[in-house]
Parts: sequence; structure tokens; C-alpha cells
Amino acid sequence: TSKPKKMLQRFAIANPNTAPYGKAAKQVLEHLGLWQQYKPKLIMGININQTFAQVRSQAVNFGLVANSQLVLNNLSGVIIPPHYHEPIDQQLVILKSSTNTDKAKRLSEYLLSLKVQKKIVDFGYAESVL
Repeated sequence: TSKPKKMLQRFAIANPNTAPYGKAAKQVLEHLGLWQQYKPKLIMGININQTFAQVRSQAVNFGLVANSQLVLNNLSGVIIPPHYHEPIDQQLVILKSSTNTDKAKRLSEYLLSLKVQKKIVDFGYAESVL
């Protein structure tokens, strides 16, 4: 009898050079001392959405994706401790040159309201520090 060959496991992350979630994924693997081991097995998505599509379709064996994608698709996974990577900051800006600054300010106030911030957390994003 011959031993079965160990299947090369493909592991998906977003591109760490261009995608914030990819940069965080690389930091997680480095924190765990796994970057060099996983590097040859990596399938890099253009962004976190493409990476999630690869994981969900099972085109790859494993991957690091955004928790919000799991929550919104009623899937489960392991939550990575936040100290394993730098924070992924989301920003909101209003351009001075905008012709709709009043509407933009109202939208900004709505998005930053406690009700909407709670909903954002419910969607799988970490609580923001306002």
C-alpha cells in the first residue's frame, strides 16, 4: 500500500500590498509565525470581496475574510483577536469642493448616530471609537 499524498492546501487572503484586509491577514499570519509556511500556498484576491467569494465557493480550502461577510451570509468562523494585526480604519470624509455639503453632513450625522453604529456592530464590524 502506498501512502496518500498530502494535498496542498490553498489559503486565500486579500492582496496585502493593495487591500487593508490583506495587510491585516499577512500581519495575523506573521504574528502566528505562519507567514513563510503559508506564503507558497496563498491565493491572493484583489480585495476582501474576491477573497470571500473564493472561500465561499470552496475554490480554496481556507482563508481569512471579514467577519461582516460571515455575519451577513449567516456563516461562522473564528474571530481573530484584534491585537494580532493593526486596526483596519474606516474613514468618512466630506470634500470641501462638494456642492452637497449639507446633505453630506446629514448623512455623516446619521451614520455616526448611536442607532446606526449599533447596527454596524451587529453586522460584524468592531465597535468604533468615536
